[in-house]
Amino acid sequence: MIGNCSLDNGSVSRRLQKGRLARLALASPVILGVGLALAPQDQAVSYEEWHRATETQHQRVMAFRDVVRETRPHLRQWLQGEKMAEARRTAYLWIDGFRTGRLTDLTPAIYEDGVEEGPKAEIFRVNAELAASLARNAEREAKKGNVEIAADDAVLAYELLQPLKYSDFSAISMTSLRQRRALNILNRLQGTLSLEKREEVVARLEKASQHRPIQKVAALAKHQYNQMVGQDEADPMSSADWKLMQKLEKVSVERPGSRSVIQSIRQEALTNAAIQTDLAADTAMAYSADLDSLEQVRETIFKLKGQPD
Repeated sequence: MIGNCSLDNGSVSRRLQKGRLARLALASPVILGVGLALAPQDQAVSYEEWHRATETQHQRVMAFRDVVRETRPHLRQWLQGEKMAEARRTAYLWIDGFRTGRLTDLTPAIYEDGVEEGPKAEIFRVNAELAASLARNAEREAKKGNVEIAADDAVLAYELLQPLKYSDFSAISMTSLRQRRALNILNRLQGTLSLEKREEVVARLEKASQHRPIQKVAALAKHQYNQMVGQDEADPMSSADWKLMQKLEKVSVERPGSRSVIQSIRQEALTNAAIQTDLAADTAMAYSADLDSLEQVRETIFKLKGQPD
């Protein structure tokens, strides 16, 4: 992770030699250049790679520099339940950044530009650990009987995670799992909350869960995969791959009955020997994770409203 690596020019050169990251750096040097900017302020910073970065990618990642620096030093104490008022204030810095458009999701520059490594991974890690500290505190407060504080922290954790969720397929899957913790807390609390608090939580969950552009994520992944094929860096999709992707493009997780369709496509992607790429399987699994997440938040909202599942 960024905070644990040396940031001199030699270490950058060594990282450029490693497998997937090497190709990533050549195609989108912002992956390394901005990583230096997100490093602790007292470390040496080199900007030599920045001139090769696209302006959009550069600006998107750089926008997180201040909020990451504001968050990272305090994560340990927040995870231990200390100074939670400060943790909440910091969470709202992230959320306000997303609401104003200063912070955005981190869509990939190329197909293999994921959120699992480099500065994007650091941004996701810091965001996730701040959300985890809020969820853990919600569990503590619930045990103490402070149910409305617990509900506030749980829904804040959910809101904090949502804006980065649709950066790519991996982000959808990881964020869906992390949000499940917050929703489980709210499900356990729903019978103990006042009507006013339940209505507030419902309004916040409904607003946060409206942002669901998975079709755009899938379309970008397909486009970027085809770019790799054109550069002889990936195998072309077979006719079976194309057919499966066309099926997915017609699916909406919002529509009733989509679960059986998505499950069928996912099973085909994982078992059909004619499927030659990971793209179809990755897309199907992301759709499945997104549907699971949507169904869980809907179930939570129904319970908070006092409606049957």
